Amino acid sequence: MGIPILDITITLVLGLVLGSFATAVAHRECHDQQWWGVTRSNCPQCKTALTARDLFPIFSWLLSAGKCRHCKKPISKLYPVVELYCALLCLLVYMLQGLTVLSTLTMLAVPFLLALTIVDFRLMILPDRLLVALAIIASIRIVIQQMASLEDLSYLYLPVIGAFVFMGLSLAIKLVAEKILKKPAMGQGDIKLFAVCGLWLGPFLLADFLILSGLLGITIGIMWRITTKSPAFPFGPALIASLLILILTESSFLLKFII
Repeated sequence: MGIPILDITITLVLGLVLGSFATAVAHRECHDQQWWGVTRSNCPQCKTALTARDLFPIFSWLLSAGKCRHCKKPISKLYPVVELYCALLCLLVYMLQGLTVLSTLTMLAVPFLLALTIVDFRLMILPDRLLVALAIIASIRIVIQQMASLEDLSYLYLPVIGAFVFMGLSLAIKLVAEKILKKPAMGQGDIKLFAVCGLWLGPFLLADFLILSGLLGITIGIMWRITTKSPAFPFGPALIASLLILILTESSFLLKFII
């Protein structure tokens, strides 16, 4: 079988477009601006409305030498990096799951996951609007899976159970940690993100999710402490990375290890 050039090209182009969307969403969330509906993008420095020429993912940044065409002020390297990273993540989704309706929904979730990560790193918050968007995509995914298997209702009720189980456990962890540490331990955004993760993963991947997010959280916490000298660090990126890993693998690594 030959290399599916067309599928790969479609996936990469979609990933770049979604990456550009992710940077716009993250920027607007950081400035508490609306990112849905018909709103023109503009230069963060001079506020000049951007045209199609300015909005080609990666290439517009390269062709303008990383500067705004209008005011000549530098544009953050974060924009092309996120666009490329989103394209590579979408390609990974394609490589692991093919190009299907369900894998496309996973790709559509990627920019919101990246935007959440950026915002949490910058402001240590997880905006409700992005969490709702992820929950909507998960719900569409659930409906499609259920329609494909009308006799097996588990596709419908297991994600809902997962959402409540994940959220309930996160609340328990928060209460216990605050009791021991005598200070706030987990934000409301993290608890809501737990619920969204449960909606995507269902209840049976809870142990895998906790182990992965714990390990990643420790790693991020150490790196954050070294670079910022601050004891408080955003836990959302660890949860987001764990969610994406488990969505991509579609299985329990714990179960494989035990067996």
